[in-house]
Amino acid sequence: MKGASKIDSTIRYGKINDRVYLIDLDTKDIPIITEYLDKLAVKGKFSKILAKVPEHAQDIFIDSGYVIEGILPKYYNGKETCLFMAKFLTQERKSVKDPKELDRVLNIAKSKKNKKEVFPLEKNMLLRKLTPEDSLEMSKVYKQVFQTYPYPVTKPQFLEKIMQENFIYYGIFDGKKLFAISSSETNKKYLNSEMTDFAVIPEYRGKSYSLILLDRMEKDLKELGYKMVYTLARSVSYGMNSIVSKMGYVFGGTLVNNTNIGQSIENMNLWYKIIE
Repeated sequence: MKGASKIDSTIRYGKINDRVYLIDLDTKDIPIITEYLDKLAVKGKFSKILAKVPEHAQDIFIDSGYVIEGILPKYYNGKETCLFMAKFLTQERKSVKDPKELDRVLNIAKSKKNKKEVFPLEKNMLLRKLTPEDSLEMSKVYKQVFQTYPYPVTKPQFLEKIMQENFIYYGIFDGKKLFAISSSETNKKYLNSEMTDFAVIPEYRGKSYSLILLDRMEKDLKELGYKMVYTLARSVSYGMNSIVSKMGYVFGGTLVNNTNIGQSIENMNLWYKIIE
């Protein structure tokens, strides 16, 4: 959503993630953007501000108390780097719980770098792009997998809406049963895409279906001329962090206490890959 009329940058905010999120900075807003974000955070009583910032614009954010949490090289049309910058408004939001376990997950994932293995699907299985007509079955999968999520993927109407905008969804079927889903949130303006919304119902886990989906999405995006892709993986997830590392993604940093997923606000690991 947009901010007030005097702001041209794209901003989202809400209580689910308890944060203000600057998604796309319009450089015309640079003289006032940090003050504007502060006012939104104070008014909404949010405990974190997250900002995607072009590297050339980082100084105004640093001067306002932001720290760099993550880095995405070649985010802007295969050229300039994007920085994930954060401002914490409470000490609790800034504190990392169980850092040793999170380091363990990350180190195991990094040890599997470029060990990609994409196995063919079983004969009765099919991977294809999903359409709005699949939205009801998609919502059922998400209801099985997520108790909480940053946006309402359990609602068919919401899925239909974003599929008509910039989300490309993929699914794997066992016969007629949809059991695995992923999406690419495409950014045509900057020729990048976030690989997101991975979900595999419990009885099908452990067979690298998310890796198979990720591989297909990458190939399709590369054919469309996209320059880079990235993803955010729950820092506690051995599986997802290992999958993206196997696929050659590079660790770009950890977004601390960032996303409400799995019934609480969690740390998210940022991974990226240049595909041009």
